[in-house]
Amino acid sequence: MVEEERLKHPPGTRLMPEEERLETLKDLNESRKEINNALEKLPVVVKTIMMQKHQKELEEKLARVDRAILTF
Repeated sequence: MVEEERLKHPPGTRLMPEEERLETLKDLNESRKEINNALEKLPVVVKTIMMQKHQKELEEKLARVDRAILTF
């Protein structure tokens, strides 16, 4: 029975307890909120290369967090 359950999951993964899954989702949603707040604080027109780089990094981080939220 345990072996059958283990074979249902891809190698390197495990079934996460519901409480841990919900806690992870909570943390991801908090991260998403913080990233959005940081993006909102950027000026509408990003002029310098450093500001453009920072904006791109935040947008990429937000995309990773969104993908993680979908996973959980």
